[in-house]
Amino acid sequence: MNKRWVYGFLCVFLLLALGLSSCAASVEQSPGSTAEVQSEPAQTELPEEVRETVLGAIAADQSLSPASLTIQDARPKSWPDACLGLDNADQVCAQMITPGWEVTVTDGQDVWTYRTDETGEQVRLAS
Repeated sequence: MNKRWVYGFLCVFLLLALGLSSCAASVEQSPGSTAEVQSEPAQTELPEEVRETVLGAIAADQSLSPASLTIQDARPKSWPDACLGLDNADQVCAQMITPGWEVTVTDGQDVWTYRTDETGEQVRLAS
C-alpha cells in the first residue's frame, strides 16, 4: 500500500512538472493588444507576390494605379496573432505567432503602412 502511494505521488509530481514547463514556454498576450512579437521571419527581402498584393490593395482602396506607388520600406515582422496585431472587437483572432511583413508605401503625397502574413494572403492597413 505504501509503494502505491509513493508511485501515485511521483506520477502527480511529474504531471505537474510537465504542465508547468509547458506553461513557462508559452507567451501570454492580452486581448486587443497590437504589440508586435520580436522574432522575425528568416527571409529579409520582400517576396514579389507580397509586393504585388500590397500595391494592389492600396491601389484598390485609394483608386490609384499600382504603377504610381512606391514601396518606401518593407520589414519582416512576426505578429502576435492571426489578425496581424490589428484585431478589432468584431473579430476572433487565433492567438499564434504569425510571420509576415510591415510594408510602407507612398504615392508621393500620402503614406500608408500595411501589415501582411508571410505569403501576402492576408493584408491589413495599419496606418
